[in-house]
Amino acid sequence: MVKDNSLYSSIAQSVIGRYSVYISNVMSIMILARMFTPDTFGIIAAVTVFALFFQLVGEAGLGPAIINLDTLLQDDRNGMFSLTLIVGVCGSAGFLSLGNILSEFYSIDRINEVIPYVSISLFFFTANVLPNAFLQRERFFKDSLYRPNY
Repeated sequence: MVKDNSLYSSIAQSVIGRYSVYISNVMSIMILARMFTPDTFGIIAAVTVFALFFQLVGEAGLGPAIINLDTLLQDDRNGMFSLTLIVGVCGSAGFLSLGNILSEFYSIDRINEVIPYVSISLFFFTANVLPNAFLQRERFFKDSLYRPNY
């Protein structure tokens, strides 16, 4: 049985972790808005809308599912990692192929300059989903009486 203090400690750490991400995102957007011209920042914002969609598809709820599993075999873990890499490659290639469509949709030719970089970051985001989930899983079971099996 997990103590009540560890429950409150875990909730506090989760809240602090989540809001620190939000604060760092807001700060980075403020810095980017000051660094770039409004035209360039608008291009980045337009591409980011679609990049966030591809990030959601890339994660597909895999992280929370891994954290909450009771047991996970090594073969399953390896298969999931391969799956995330395949999804990352397909998602990056799909996003890269959308360059001309986004350029026509927004009527901005310079979007094609940004798309390759965002595509690479999408691949690394998707490849990072599984290792992050395992780190969070390890943290989740740190104070409990039973350890994950993997």
